[in-house]
Amino acid sequence: MQESGVQRLRELGLDDQILSVVWIICLYNFATRVAQGLGVESPHKDREAIEEWLAGSARDQELLKAPVLGPSGSAVPNEG
Repeated sequence: MQESGVQRLRELGLDDQILSVVWIICLYNFATRVAQGLGVESPHKDREAIEEWLAGSARDQELLKAPVLGPSGSAVPNEG
C-alpha cells in the first residue's frame, strides 16, 4: 500500500478503519499463500462464482460503495 492509497481512504472517510482494511488484506493474502503452498485448489464452481461476483455483483455490494459521511465526518452505513 502506498501513501496515495491511504490518502484516498481518508478522503472516503475511512480514517479509523484503515488499519482494519490493511489487516483484512494481509490476512487474505496470507491465507491465499498458505493454501497455494499446500497445494489446495478451490473447486471449479467456486472459481466461477468468485469471477462472476468480481465482474458484476461485487459492484452492487453496499460494503464496496463509497461511504456516506456522518455529522462528525466519520463513515456511516449507506442508507441507499
